[in-house]
Amino acid sequence: MTSAAVGLELASWGAIAAAWHPAAQLIVFTLLHAGASALFAIALQRLLPAPYREPRINGLLCLFSIGFFIPFLGALGLFTTTLLALHLPKRLRNTPWEVTQFPPLPYRPLIVSPQPMYSEGGMTAVLRHVANPDKRHQAVMATRHMRDQEAIPILRLALKDAVDDVRLLAYSMLSSKEQVINARLKKRLSQLPQEKNPAHLTSLHHHIAQDYWELAWLGLAEGEVLAHVMTTARKHVDIALMQQTDAAGLHFLRGCILLRQGDIKNACSAFSKAQAAGLPEVEVLPYLAEAAFRERRFHDVRKLLNALDPLARTHPTLSGVADYWR
Repeated sequence: MTSAAVGLELASWGAIAAAWHPAAQLIVFTLLHAGASALFAIALQRLLPAPYREPRINGLLCLFSIGFFIPFLGALGLFTTTLLALHLPKRLRNTPWEVTQFPPLPYRPLIVSPQPMYSEGGMTAVLRHVANPDKRHQAVMATRHMRDQEAIPILRLALKDAVDDVRLLAYSMLSSKEQVINARLKKRLSQLPQEKNPAHLTSLHHHIAQDYWELAWLGLAEGEVLAHVMTTARKHVDIALMQQTDAAGLHFLRGCILLRQGDIKNACSAFSKAQAAGLPEVEVLPYLAEAAFRERRFHDVRKLLNALDPLARTHPTLSGVADYWR
């Protein structure tokens, strides 16, 4: 077929060279050249890989048009480039990167900021304002990647959701967090009667007080249960302090419990003892500032917060307050 096309193309040029009437020359040339272009188009299409042959009619018309409107050079150029492409294909290169699709919200925030990807405000906004229950369900699931102190208020908000699946998931996650602490408490309380070593007994009272404090601090206890939890935590930390009077961590924990109970004077005394025992002031000053605020000693609040290390002032939970009292 290719030989016939070349023959027709040469014959068309021979018609131009013949001593005929100009009109006859044009008609013969056009017919022979059209036949040659058609044969070239069919031959070239057969050479192409199967995916490039479709759509068949449009492909043939494209190849025919190039060969017909560019006499000789069009068909020759197409034929040459096709052979080169078939026998000298472009080498495939390994891509040094992999395209990764962004996961759906709420796993990616709408506004990129220096704050953590999983923020309390973002999850709260999803639960309150997003109508799609699947998005709210995903927001509850995302709390698994957050600290308990940030996750629990969000889960409590999810308990009020209108969709049963969202409420049940939030309740299940809250319940599991509480069960972990209660199981740890139960185990340690059962060890108290059998423990005879004074140092181990003091450590056991310390850990029990911490567990009770964690129930209150995380918001897992409310109302009368909260009052009981705080009273029990204070009792155990006082027992531990009877054996370790210079333990900075025990004095600090006692100060936190007293501050939560509203005993500001004794809380400040406990924080001062913790600082004297070696606790860094960056741990104590924010609590002393809270105590001063509750007693309406606003000048002391500013003084205490401004005494913090500049790096500590940038902590997400403290930066806003520190900037306000600057």
